[in-house]
Amino acid sequence: MSFCLFSSLFVFTTVPNNITSILLILYIVSLILMYKFQGSNQMSLHSWKLVLANLSFVIVLIFTIAFSSNKYEGLKRINTLLPLLLLPIASTYLQPTYTKKQIKSIAWIFIISNVIFLVYQVIFLTKFSVQNCYQEISALSFFQKIPYLMNEPYTTLLWCSERGNESKILIHKTYNSIGYLICLLACMFLFKGERRGIKMILVLLFAVFSSTLFYIKSITGLVLLFTVIPFYFLTTQFNFKKSLLIYLLLLIVLTLSTQQKIRSYLSDQINNGFVNTEVKDLNGINERIKINLVSYELYRKSPYIGYGIGDVQDKLNEAYLSRSNEDLFSTFFEKKLNTHNYYFNLLLAGGPLLLLLFIISIVLNMRLAIKTENKLFMAYLLVIVVNLFIENLFNRMNGVMMYALGLSLFLNHLLPLKSKVNA
Repeated sequence: MSFCLFSSLFVFTTVPNNITSILLILYIVSLILMYKFQGSNQMSLHSWKLVLANLSFVIVLIFTIAFSSNKYEGLKRINTLLPLLLLPIASTYLQPTYTKKQIKSIAWIFIISNVIFLVYQVIFLTKFSVQNCYQEISALSFFQKIPYLMNEPYTTLLWCSERGNESKILIHKTYNSIGYLICLLACMFLFKGERRGIKMILVLLFAVFSSTLFYIKSITGLVLLFTVIPFYFLTTQFNFKKSLLIYLLLLIVLTLSTQQKIRSYLSDQINNGFVNTEVKDLNGINERIKINLVSYELYRKSPYIGYGIGDVQDKLNEAYLSRSNEDLFSTFFEKKLNTHNYYFNLLLAGGPLLLLLFIISIVLNMRLAIKTENKLFMAYLLVIVVNLFIENLFNRMNGVMMYALGLSLFLNHLLPLKSKVNA
């Protein structure tokens, strides 16, 4: 029962948030009713420390509502964050350890869910793009429209589709890209030694998800994909720790050899940044740098405790409004854009201590991945950590569930292994 409910949570990309919330409540209640507390015979003191480390930044973030002026906004943010508080505890101390077969089943559910979402997105974009912007091809069949529309930029199609139409489920380039990327990681690291038929399906899925990343021009997703692929091939030749060491050395060499080009590119973006004003594509580096600069200025005004979870967006809106005569800032204010950088969001909400607690949790999770030699967990953490630099992932239920479910699953499976290693 609890396994079915937990598995059903992994369809969050294809259902509205209220359905996800109901499934989460049912899962927690089922665990409380069906299982006794298992911490004493399953987890060690070290495990308690790791779970607490993952909860600590959420707990402190919740307490910052005490000095927030906007309590209503703060309570909304806290409600969104609750899965990060509840799922690690429930799946680690109430849920029996999942077997590898069960984990593969969950992975298939998530992959199929993303395939269904991809189909839904194609239908949504095709239908409403034609209805709002491309009436000249309305007489064509559905399958004739798709090649025509694929010649148009993804952001243009998304803007056209959302004119007067709201999707029941979240269509967002960054969040969707993370889902596709995690599916790709599962295809690479989780399914090994499968039958030939399954391997062919995995190759097809890999081609579909990777080509989707190319089409929507998810730069972060593609960079991460081509960063993780060498690590995958290294792990086929060397043990985990040696592969990780070689991989880190390669990354350092690559970074040092390209830093001048990166600086030049960023400089060009800052000086000549382009934004498509027609479709208001605000995903460029130039726009995110401007938002980060505003966030930094706000942080300097309250560097120790921040502004509280409820006031971060209000402070950003005030800063955008004060600069509304400058390029882009009036659009930032109109769209009420967040920090688009979760690390800055933590600084603004609770100061350096809050950010430090989150970083400690990530470091300890990576340590667990290394200790248990779990390549998928390490790659998964890399995807989350990098994307937090460009998106406020935990401001939306989809981002929270993306991390909370993955973290809970890995803690449930790996902490008993760590206890055996320590023993």
